[in-house]
Amino acid sequence: MKSGPFEILIASPPDREKLVAEVHFRNEQVVEISQDKESLQIEIAAYRTGVAWRFDFEDFLEALQTAKKHLLGQ
Repeated sequence: MKSGPFEILIASPPDREKLVAEVHFRNEQVVEISQDKESLQIEIAAYRTGVAWRFDFEDFLEALQTAKKHLLGQ
């Protein structure tokens, strides 16, 4: 499915218990969102080091929303 310039693919990797959402930009995976036992996790591809960053989804979303508010003067 499409969301603006991004494509979201729902996948069922063999190493995960639940479904994951992969977010792609120009045919490159940028983010994977997965379900932990009680929360969502976001994994951001880190091309320089090859090791992805992993954060709690809600914490990361809150940081993005806070940054947005400050940049827009809200």
